[in-house]
Amino acid sequence: MKYTDVIFGQVSIEEPVILELLQSPVLTRLKGISQAGYMKPYFPNNNRTRWEHSLGVFLVLRYYGAGLIEQVAGLIHDVSHTAFSHAIDYVFDEGSPENQSFQDDTFETFVRESEIPAILARHGLDLEAVIDDANLPLKEKPLPDLCADRIEYNLGDGVGYGTIPEAAAAGFITDLRAIAGQWVFANATSAEAFARLFARNNRECFAGLPSAKMFITLRNYLKHALKQKYIERADFYGVDSQVLEKIAAHHTHDAELKHLFDYLEARLPIQNNPANFDERVVCKSRFIDPLCLVNNEIQHLSTVLPGWKQIMTEDSQPKEYFLKFG
Repeated sequence: MKYTDVIFGQVSIEEPVILELLQSPVLTRLKGISQAGYMKPYFPNNNRTRWEHSLGVFLVLRYYGAGLIEQVAGLIHDVSHTAFSHAIDYVFDEGSPENQSFQDDTFETFVRESEIPAILARHGLDLEAVIDDANLPLKEKPLPDLCADRIEYNLGDGVGYGTIPEAAAAGFITDLRAIAGQWVFANATSAEAFARLFARNNRECFAGLPSAKMFITLRNYLKHALKQKYIERADFYGVDSQVLEKIAAHHTHDAELKHLFDYLEARLPIQNNPANFDERVVCKSRFIDPLCLVNNEIQHLSTVLPGWKQIMTEDSQPKEYFLKFG
C-alpha cells in the first residue's frame, strides 16, 4: 500500500497485520470521523480525519523503530472515538469537557468487542500486550511528556490548522530521537520550537475560542436531536455525515433544530463576554515539557528555558469561555 502522509510524505506499508487492520470496518470507519469535531465553519481548511491521525501515529512509531506491538497499538489507539470525536464529551452525560476522556474510558471494551482481537490472533499478536500502555513507552505517556500521539497531532493537525508548513513539520522529525523509551530532541532549540508550536495550537485551536464555539453549538444541536429521538446513541458509532444527514431530515418541521444548526454553521453571532453570557464552556487544555539533549545530558525544556514552567502552569488548567448567543 502506498500512502502520502502529511509529515513523512509518500510511504509504503507492507506489514500484513497493519494492512488487514487498515481494511477492517473498525478502522475504515475513522475515515468518516473528523479529527477535531465539526471543523467546517471554524477551521475550514482543516479536514483531517481520525483515520489519517491514527495512521500517522503508526508511521511515527515505525519510523523510530518501535516494535510491531507498539506500532499496532498506535494504529488502533483511536478506534473507540464516536462521531465528532471529543465533542461527544459535551453530549453524553458520562463525558467530561475538562478531560475529554470518553474515548479513552471506553477503549478497552470497544476493542474487545470489535474484530481487532481476531485480526491480531491471525497474525500471532497478543491483544493484552497491545492494549497495555505500561508496555508501550513511546506510544503513550502522561502529560507533560511527549508521546507518539502528541507528536503526530501537534505536527499533522498544525499543518491542517495552518500554524506550521508541511516542510517545517517534517523538519522536526530529523531533530527528534527515541532514546530508551523516551522522546528526546537533539537540542533545546528544536524542543522549544516544538513546545511553542504545541502551546500555540492548544491556545488557538485545540482549546481556543473557535473550538469552544464548535463544541457548545454541536452539543446543543446533537442533544436536541437526541431528545426529539431524531437520532439515538448507537448512531454515534457510525460516521459524522450519517448522523448529520439523519438530523437534517427534520430541519423543515423543527424550527428550533434549524435555529441550532444556524449557530453550528456560524451563521449567527456568538461573543465571548464574561460580563454577560448564556453558556460557560470549558475546553481541555494540553501542555508539554519535552526532553532535549543539553551537553549530552537529557533534560526537560523547563529546566533549560526560563519561563517555560509558567507557560505550563497557565496551560495546565482547562480554558474557560463565556458565550453570548445572538
